[in-house]
Amino acid sequence: RRLKKQIKELDNEHDDLELDEKFSRLTPVKYKWRKQAQTQAQTTGNKKEDYNYGLIAQNVLKEFPECAFEKPDGYLGIDYMGLTSVLILKMQKQNKMLKEKDEKIENLANTVKKQEIILDNIIQRMEKLEDINEDESNGSQSSKYGSSWDKYENSIMRNYKDRDKDN
Repeated sequence: RRLKKQIKELDNEHDDLELDEKFSRLTPVKYKWRKQAQTQAQTTGNKKEDYNYGLIAQNVLKEFPECAFEKPDGYLGIDYMGLTSVLILKMQKQNKMLKEKDEKIENLANTVKKQEIILDNIIQRMEKLEDINEDESNGSQSSKYGSSWDKYENSIMRNYKDRDKDN
């Protein structure tokens, strides 16, 4: 910070979709240097027969002009350090998005668990009511339960009326 000025965060420079589109248009490549560029390859420490990994400078110039430059020999070069900063920004944005999606998934999973518990409870209650109804149909315990189904329906209606009053 002591040697830099006008420091601005990259986060405000690129919107998420724009950044995704720009990087999707860059194609990582594997290449060997042509004979005319062998001196350059030797200065980078690569042997002429070694493959190099990188990007095509013309494509970088189109998408991230601040990360491409013209060298003294007239050829284009890539500022990989600058491009690395933009890649870090992209990774941070993706990590944030993944974290948000993980939270949504966890919330949805919790909602599903609650709904499963409610559904199980409803099924158990329905089975009990079916047993009561079956017993009434068979004439057994009719005096004990009377009209259980009617009592159940009345209790449900009271619950709905109470909820309507609260809302």
